[in-house]
Amino acid sequence: MAPNYLDNDLVITTKLALFNVNDVVVLKTNLDGNVLKRIKSIENNTYEVEGDNKSYDSKINNMFFKKNQILGKVILKFNFLSF
Repeated sequence: MAPNYLDNDLVITTKLALFNVNDVVVLKTNLDGNVLKRIKSIENNTYEVEGDNKSYDSKINNMFFKKNQILGKVILKFNFLSF
């Protein structure tokens, strides 16, 4: 999710929020474990996701996920490199 989220960033998430297009979420995947992705579209309780780094072709980009695969919506980010 670079350049907006970096490896050393810490994120706080909530599962209590509604998920909307453009939200950053933590997904549970079979391919890469838990990953950060941005919701690209929502249709019939299915969420299409993409990354922020358009020059990196992630195998998870443009895949579809069910709501139960979303672990939480990012509500706060800390970048420890800036402290």
